[in-house]
Amino acid sequence: MVKRGVLKKGEKYYVELPEEFSSVSEIELFPLKDGFYLLSFPLERKPSKDSGNKTLMDAEKAVLKKLTGIKFEKRTPENVNGVLTEGEKKVLMYLMKKKYVNEFKSRKYPKGVYNIADSVYPLLRGESPPKKEEKPQSDYRMSFIDLLKRDGYLVIPDSKKAYAFTEDAKKKKMQREFVGVRNFDGRFYVATRRFMTKAASLIRKKMKDEMDVPTLAEMCNLPVEGVRVIMNILANEGEVVEKRKDVFAVV
Repeated sequence: MVKRGVLKKGEKYYVELPEEFSSVSEIELFPLKDGFYLLSFPLERKPSKDSGNKTLMDAEKAVLKKLTGIKFEKRTPENVNGVLTEGEKKVLMYLMKKKYVNEFKSRKYPKGVYNIADSVYPLLRGESPPKKEEKPQSDYRMSFIDLLKRDGYLVIPDSKKAYAFTEDAKKKKMQREFVGVRNFDGRFYVATRRFMTKAASLIRKKMKDEMDVPTLAEMCNLPVEGVRVIMNILANEGEVVEKRKDVFAVV
């Protein structure tokens, strides 16, 4: 929260805006509740290329917390609109413009349900999201075996690296500790048996009909990439079928 002074001139009041507003000719002001307003760029304004520091305003956090407090299957537009104020509905529109929230539709949810992007949860917890280049740098210094031990799952991009991984696993006598499959996209999806057992059990309980990977990840409270690995392994075992990219259905 940033406090700003208010200047009165005649019958009008003026407030000093942060420097980032200098490039816009107008702003939007959303009344949320008594004494609370959301001040933002116009929804149509595209974020600048250098806006790498992602944070959540208090109004955005309030709406997101309301969404997370509603069971996923009941998070339909009709139900959500019933619990949000007019100001909060405008904040929700803003969150959807920012791709923090999207409306997921399927045979099970023909009217749609609101899905929260995986990247939002660290922001809700007040954590700073890691810069894109940080994780690859640290990962390149780690072997595939170390990554598998750390996360419980692994995606290997090509056959050459997959061969090196299996040879390393043989040397360390770990080949019985994981399960993996090569997908039609040319990548290898690998998981430790421990992670596979835990994640697959959660997915089987939550998954019905046709669902996408990010939605399943949110419902199971699992990493998106981890769920993607498990779904590819389950597809190879005949439990599910991939209808289209990242969308699976129970067989």
